[in-house]
Amino acid sequence: MHALIIEADPFVAITIEQVLLDLGYTSIEIAATAHEAILAANNRCPDLITADSSTAAGCGIEAVQTICAQRPIPVVFVTEEVLKVVQRVPAALTVQKPFPLIQLTNAVLRARCPS
Repeated sequence: MHALIIEADPFVAITIEQVLLDLGYTSIEIAATAHEAILAANNRCPDLITADSSTAAGCGIEAVQTICAQRPIPVVFVTEEVLKVVQRVPAALTVQKPFPLIQLTNAVLRARCPS
């Protein structure tokens, strides 16, 4: 399984990457900007996206909306701005930064197997 992490903070990106590896993802790409994320998703469609609402350049929410416009992809927003995400994407699955690893793990599992 392939995952795309949209995250500008390298420490947070590595933490998310480790959780995804522990959950069985075999390839992971990290994008620090919205543009990088869109290019990465166009090159290889991810099975899951984790995204911050803000990126080093651009908006993580808009990047996700662009990527998911043509195909449904499970998304977990990992952000300090949960309210901003929920206002723009009411059904979004969110994890508040800073986060316990179990909370991220549970969110990814819910995203993969929505009820």
